[in-house]
Amino acid sequence: MSEEKTRIEFDAPTSLVDRVDTVAEVLDIPRTQLLIDALENKLDELAAEETFRRRYRCDRAR
Repeated sequence: MSEEKTRIEFDAPTSLVDRVDTVAEVLDIPRTQLLIDALENKLDELAAEETFRRRYRCDRAR
C-alpha cells in the first residue's frame, strides 16, 4: 500500500534547483524523487546524532 502524499511548495535559489536538475538528469530519476531521497537521508543522518535526538525529545515533550 502506498503512503499518502502531501504536496509542498517552497522557494529555492535558482542555482540550487539547477544543480538538482543536473543530478536528477544524470541519475535518470525525477527531481521529486531526488529531493525525497535527499530529505530522507538528511533526516536519517540527524536521527543518528545523539545531540539532535536529545533536542528532538525535549521539543516534542513541550
